[in-house]
Amino acid sequence: MSINEVRIDGRIGKDAETRFTSGGSCVVKFSIANTERKKQGDEWVDGDTAWYDVEYWPKDDRESAKFIKGAYLCLRGRLKVDKWEREGMKHQKVKIVMREVESWEFVKGSSKPSGQQYQQPATTVKKASDDNPQDYEDDIPF
Repeated sequence: MSINEVRIDGRIGKDAETRFTSGGSCVVKFSIANTERKKQGDEWVDGDTAWYDVEYWPKDDRESAKFIKGAYLCLRGRLKVDKWEREGMKHQKVKIVMREVESWEFVKGSSKPSGQQYQQPATTVKKASDDNPQDYEDDIPF
């Protein structure tokens, strides 16, 4: 048995890109910035910021409109490694395949989450086993 579970929060870096596979499935891609918070003395200060690429397979493509630049969210998913070869060089990239959103904040520019809860029913997320890179119309994995 292996465990592949990620839980991360942060702000979306730019409006999501929505694409459709040749089979008609919707895939939403965006990046999320996660900033480490450190306590220095009595104050909390921002530490390093890391960016993560996220991929989401909704059943309803209208969900992609929710993923806008600056929105705060906390998500759960799994790590996936895409591998490809271009011009004789092997490449790989780690991304998060999102399963559900735990919380949302739709107000841009606010530094604190609003506390709104949004839970995707399990039936609205495409199963990981259905995630097939061969469905892409081109061979670039991002």
